[in-house]
Amino acid sequence: MLVLVTETVGNPDFRQDNTLPLAHAPSIRQPVADQDEAVAAFSAWRDRHDVGCGNLRRADIMDGNTVIARLSYNGRVWPVVEA
Repeated sequence: MLVLVTETVGNPDFRQDNTLPLAHAPSIRQPVADQDEAVAAFSAWRDRHDVGCGNLRRADIMDGNTVIARLSYNGRVWPVVEA
């Protein structure tokens, strides 16, 4: 089962504390069926909580304990490639 994991951080450009998550944007660990569902869930979460690109600490798609892809602020999926 895939899981979307998100985390935020304050943006110092807006005088927010970049050591703390945004109070109005809770982190999520949401089960998703596939990458398309992860992108849709991420975009909805980002828009619902007014998360700016400078606030995005993490948006990962995980399979178990392994990050298999990362999401950009715009929802683009970046597969994680093992070196």
